[in-house]
Amino acid sequence: MEQTLVDEHISEEALELYAMGRLGDPQAAELEEHILFCTDCQEALERVDDFILAFRAAAKQARVERREPVSAWTRFWTWVALGRENLRVGMWAPAAATLAVAVAVVVTPMSMREPAIETVRLESARGNAVMAVVKAGNRLHMNLDTRGVPELASYRVELVDADGTQVWSATVKPAAQGLAVTTDKAVSAGQYWLRLYDSRSELLREFGIRAGQ
Repeated sequence: MEQTLVDEHISEEALELYAMGRLGDPQAAELEEHILFCTDCQEALERVDDFILAFRAAAKQARVERREPVSAWTRFWTWVALGRENLRVGMWAPAAATLAVAVAVVVTPMSMREPAIETVRLESARGNAVMAVVKAGNRLHMNLDTRGVPELASYRVELVDADGTQVWSATVKPAAQGLAVTTDKAVSAGQYWLRLYDSRSELLREFGIRAGQ
């Protein structure tokens, strides 16, 4: 006798396969015929659909916002595997809400928290001038010493590392309190130079920065 997926009611595994489109046409037709007349299985299928939609929405949002560590995903899928045995058809809706929260927690590492902004005064680097010392992992709000610098409508600033590789740049306009600029990213540990240029890319001033732990 041909094996059937429908007994008195459809199993949650079969409903899940059906909702994800993983059943062949004969089996899907068999389930659809039963669901058409069984209100209990109709409600169970709705709960399965809610769970799948919640999971997909949480996963999509996580892909947009995360820089996912592999170990975090490993822990997440382990959680799914262990928890699967405890999920029953009547528990799909609350399980979906719990899963959505779990995805958000697992794929949002500590490193994605907004870095602090550190204010630092930069003096012109001449000869063996002392370099400004800041904390690595912070964004920098830098007040620049512009004494002797030509007054212009705007300047270009460039942050380079010890090898001269540009790590950040911006255009800045003078304000009443002087010339100040804030990086849009945190700086890693190392030595940097902030260079101030005019509109013709002529170097006007250079400032030294050392970021430590």
